[in-house]
Amino acid sequence: MKKILLIIPFFFIFSALIIAQSATIIGKVIADEMPLPFATIGIQGTSVGSTSNENGEFELLDIENGKYVLVISNMGYKSYFKEIEIKNN
Repeated sequence: MKKILLIIPFFFIFSALIIAQSATIIGKVIADEMPLPFATIGIQGTSVGSTSNENGEFELLDIENGKYVLVISNMGYKSYFKEIEIKNN
């Protein structure tokens, strides 16, 4: 099985909400040095998820502070797991 590489160029972009703070995760999924379109990206144990576009780019919106496991999968590729932490500056 092929491996997936995740590039998060802006890591976490924080946006303030009225009551709580949340973040947007912006990234690009790469496999074999090429963008991987239509990969599934999600946060393990939550309903937060997205699909990469035709350029491998994705966004996950309104992520609350905490530790998570980011999961990326696509047919024919080994799933990729990455521990991440969202926290205030």
